[in-house]
Amino acid sequence: MFKSIIIGLVILTVMGIFWRMGSLATGLPPWTPQVKQEALSGHKKVFVHFTGEGCMSCKVQWSKVDLVALKQLAAKTNTLLYEANLVPGNANNTFITQELSRLNLGGVPAYITLSSKGEWVVLEPTLYSPPDISKALLGLK
Repeated sequence: MFKSIIIGLVILTVMGIFWRMGSLATGLPPWTPQVKQEALSGHKKVFVHFTGEGCMSCKVQWSKVDLVALKQLAAKTNTLLYEANLVPGNANNTFITQELSRLNLGGVPAYITLSSKGEWVVLEPTLYSPPDISKALLGLK
């Protein structure tokens, strides 16, 4: 009986830790076919965070990103920030999956940048750490 209570408490604690990490929604605008076309035709610098529901490494990685600092750096470097979120019922899921395939990415989490010259760069995260996003944004031309 005591063992069952301890196990239950451990499970609730672990669930609470992941719940506090928040949802995968970052508050960034969605990456859509229209946004992509506007970025390419307008020679915009872009950062896209690819994520998905149920992706635990996505949650862990994104929890390490200082979103306020990222938005400040994006404003300083004139870079647009977007999110491609694979969630059930998202009308953009097919587009997001095609983008991952086009960039030879096996899935999420993934991070890409687009230079104003139309050059795509895939940023390589480790299993539980995001790539150096700041360095990538500062290097965009």
